Amino acid sequence: VQFTGGSDFCSVGFEMHQGWNLANNQYYCDDAEFYILAAPEPTATATLSPTFSPTITGTIFPTSTPTVTATKQAVELDNPGFETGDTTGWYRVFNSDKLYVTGAEYGCEPHSGNYMFGGTHSYDSAGAAEIIYAVAQCEPGVEYIFRGWAFTHTVGGTAGDNRVRLAADPSGGAAFSVQGDWHTANE
Repeated sequence: VQFTGGSDFCSVGFEMHQGWNLANNQYYCDDAEFYILAAPEPTATATLSPTFSPTITGTIFPTSTPTVTATKQAVELDNPGFETGDTTGWYRVFNSDKLYVTGAEYGCEPHSGNYMFGGTHSYDSAGAAEIIYAVAQCEPGVEYIFRGWAFTHTVGGTAGDNRVRLAADPSGGAAFSVQGDWHTANE
């Protein structure tokens, strides 16, 4: 998700919903990345013709258009891939006991490293929901991008009931007014 910072802090995270149906549902997230989208100052070059002499008057214009290239600068998140083996650096909204930091589980492996956050529940109607997020220093008016890896899978149920999306709160709270598209199972 891309958003503009609204205060000195902003919150970024994963919103997860695990189906309430009688199915085998899995969803996991890993590898959170947070960046400032920065544009460097434009640069221009000028070719003077004829050769400069004190008798030339007027305005000299560059012969080429300034080039601006967007770059990204990482914003530090604590434990972005859950590699401490727990949720250090992350906050949880619902604290669902069905979701946790884990290694490989039920055929799903972390995107990188040894750990990921999520869970599996099988053939019960207990479902789960969670928003797990980190808070980072931001600057008002600066553009940011939050990315991450998500996996969802459903067997024997409705794929749309099992989903993950990225979310951000430019003011540093847990309102998450900026939301990405839902990533649903079996798409």
